[in-house]
Amino acid sequence: MIGRLIPLRRRTGDPGEMTDEALVAGCAARDPSALAALFDRHHRDVHRFLARLRGVDDHVVDDLAQDTFLQA
Repeated sequence: MIGRLIPLRRRTGDPGEMTDEALVAGCAARDPSALAALFDRHHRDVHRFLARLRGVDDHVVDDLAQDTFLQA
């Protein structure tokens, strides 16, 4: 099976000024700048939440935070 190309159209507006809902829609359309904007906006909170888990090393917290965004 040969994969097909999906055109990526950038949504109008600066990703840093877009709502989370618009950024999630951008992620669904495979816009890497939308994912980057969501990550920049929320990674500190996600990291802080995960760091509160007992018995988790810092490098594991980093991996879990990254996976949170990649799996969503």
